[in-house]
Amino acid sequence: MDTFGILEIYNLLVGLIITIGMIVAKSAWTEIGRVRDCIRALEKEVPETYVRRDDYKDDITDIKSMLHHIFNKLDSKADKP
Repeated sequence: MDTFGILEIYNLLVGLIITIGMIVAKSAWTEIGRVRDCIRALEKEVPETYVRRDDYKDDITDIKSMLHHIFNKLDSKADKP
């Protein structure tokens, strides 16, 4: 085998490796796009389904304050004859 034949085989193998690498990269890029789409869908869905912890704590504090105010008024009404 002369040098020309070895170079042809080498070029063929390099081309084959590059082709396989490109196919794998395209597949990975497609999967990354699908994952991004799923994350975007979750970002839209999560605020509709779940409440942030600090928002919940603020709301509960407000409700407790209102209830405390109502109970104080009821207690003052009950004490009057």
